[in-house]
Amino acid sequence: MITAVEVLPDAAAAGGILSDPTAFEASHAEAVGPACQVVLDDVAFVARMQTAGLAGHPYTARQQTLLLPAGMTFATLLNRLQQAGVDGFFTDRVAPARPQVQSTVCAAARKRRGAP
Repeated sequence: MITAVEVLPDAAAAGGILSDPTAFEASHAEAVGPACQVVLDDVAFVARMQTAGLAGHPYTARQQTLLLPAGMTFATLLNRLQQAGVDGFFTDRVAPARPQVQSTVCAAARKRRGAP
């Protein structure tokens, strides 16, 4: 069993609904939208959610240096999200992110769902 603390550090504050991701998926959602930093800090986060049947769509991938994790470029952020296996992500910079999404993230998500 995955506990709320293992899934998302702040899940307990939200009533612990993520303590059983399978029940969460069945009764509330098809996807989880954690902050990008959660995915970067916990490389297994997306895999745990996907195992429970939930897609992972972190928010918000931003290009501004001030808003990026320390020492990271926008391209590096997108690559790290891709490596984590996200199904997609939110961004306010669609044009620079589009090639990453079209070539890898969306293709991986379609493959997991059995779509062409």
